[in-house]
Amino acid sequence: AAGLKVLLNINYGIPRDAAGGKDPIPFHTDMTAYSKSLNSILDKYKPEVVVIENEEDNPNYHAGSADDYINELKTGIEVAHSKGLKVTNGGITVREVCLIIYDDYMQHGQQQKAKDFAQRVFPDALLLRLNNLNNPQVKRQLEFGRKIIAAYKTLDLDYVNFHWYEPVKARGKMGADINDTTIDGNIFAAVVNYLKTTTGKPVLTNEFGVFNTSPGLVKSILKAAHDANLSYAIFYSADGGEGRAVALQNAFGELRQNGAAFRDFIKQYAQ
Repeated sequence: AAGLKVLLNINYGIPRDAAGGKDPIPFHTDMTAYSKSLNSILDKYKPEVVVIENEEDNPNYHAGSADDYINELKTGIEVAHSKGLKVTNGGITVREVCLIIYDDYMQHGQQQKAKDFAQRVFPDALLLRLNNLNNPQVKRQLEFGRKIIAAYKTLDLDYVNFHWYEPVKARGKMGADINDTTIDGNIFAAVVNYLKTTTGKPVLTNEFGVFNTSPGLVKSILKAAHDANLSYAIFYSADGGEGRAVALQNAFGELRQNGAAFRDFIKQYAQ
């Protein structure tokens, strides 16, 4: 009634154990059972967009293979479209999408371009791992990324979804105290353009945010999202603990300085 639109995440399981730790859930492989469950949900709820799983490449959430996810996503698309609903993937994480782009440059013989891109988006620890493509973590990410991007080109997805946090290079604890960092608009635009041109699909983000309370950082990432002409962009406003996402509001619901910057930006661009 208020005109709000819902981008509905539908997750097969909750990747947390009884103590609150991470317990990755395998992707659903029984498509008959999955289709039945999905139909029952979408008979009741009619979201603006159906989002299949959360961060499909994140090993903290999912234990299955890229092929398993692609099969699940295919079924999700079929069910959602049968009800006239739009659908997107779970959200390629910031590290994965940057690694995909880096790998694409390397595969096309653009080593210097790949190196320059890596220097702008990856922390030193990941840069070291990139020197050894047989590193298990890098190898898994590359294989997963190649498969899902190839699939998203041909699947009948309505949008391609990615997640993004700033400062992108200084992740986690390293980014918590960097309050003068601003987003590299060219990098954000390049990532969005890559996803659009490579998959042929419109792009959205149902999760983007920041690692500190800098008002300038919030303004910069909002401006980048606005200029990229994303189909939808949802800011993640929750406190994830030290070195993780930072909310726009405090525990009492009062706007922080970054929240005031968000409010002012929306007012400016809503006119």
